[in-house]
Amino acid sequence: MRVFPPAEYFPHLADSRNRAQIGQAGWVADILAPSDFLRTGFSCSAFVPGTSANLNFSEYCDPKLDAKMARAAALQAANPLRANELWAQVEHELVDRAVAVPIANPRNRVFISERVGNYQAHPFLGTLFDQLWVK
Repeated sequence: MRVFPPAEYFPHLADSRNRAQIGQAGWVADILAPSDFLRTGFSCSAFVPGTSANLNFSEYCDPKLDAKMARAAALQAANPLRANELWAQVEHELVDRAVAVPIANPRNRVFISERVGNYQAHPFLGTLFDQLWVK
């Protein structure tokens, strides 16, 4: 086992030339859509061999699964229900193949007093403080 300083860890893990067998990484959605997570982390186009610019740490590439992701993305605006069915199939296939092993899925808990009103939360941004009022 090798221990890397934080600045060297992700570049080393991402570069396929280093042949890392296991590593820990996390994701934060840029946008709230399955495409953001699934295409960025598990598509053939996200795997860039021999460079630390690789976003597909598992180095997973399945052209058939990529085609299904492309169909889901193309349907997203016109037929979101069908697109979501396809995204669910993609996710199930990735889980069944154990491409990545989730170790945590943090959830935020919010406690508010009776003096707080109009509490609103955004799924990505969390508490919308500009919407709160306090007695």
